[in-house]
Amino acid sequence: MFDWNDLRAFLAVAETGSTLAAGRALRVSQTTVARRIAALEQALGLVLFERRQAGYLLTPGGEALLPRAEAVKAAAGVFADAVSGQARESGGTVRLTTHDIYTLTILPPILRGLHEAHPGIRIELDSSEQIRDLASGFADVALRSTLQAKGAAWWGAASHPIHGRSFAAATMPPAAGFPGAAPTYARTT
Repeated sequence: MFDWNDLRAFLAVAETGSTLAAGRALRVSQTTVARRIAALEQALGLVLFERRQAGYLLTPGGEALLPRAEAVKAAAGVFADAVSGQARESGGTVRLTTHDIYTLTILPPILRGLHEAHPGIRIELDSSEQIRDLASGFADVALRSTLQAKGAAWWGAASHPIHGRSFAAATMPPAAGFPGAAPTYARTT
């Protein structure tokens, strides 16, 4: 059996044509790459490269194994992504405060998509007209329209006066863009 790092060295040398360039790509020494290629060839009982003055050239046997080695690399990447995804699985409760109109119009499809993508997240929805202080922990996210843009609840958001009101958002929908002035906003809605 062979070591995964031997296979990584094989792929890097096949791609770069030299143990020096492969070592740089893998962030190991040239000697380590050469040793790994030799170990893989011994484990397989097959010569994978012709060693030439100008670099390494795949043998017919190495050429035949290259697509399979690339498939192993791809499978290892998929495995690593799955492990990473499980390690950072989202979960917990998020308290969202907003107006009644938003709970009936724009939030249902957004929250449905959020639930499908992250079933471990539980949304507590507060649709009262009372403004909640995010800094005090009464809510985690606020989606509000107000005449007063002040306090810690606005920290980290970009606010912009629009038609006598303040608009705040960490991001804007790409279709609307960020308004430069009230007339710009009026045209994008």
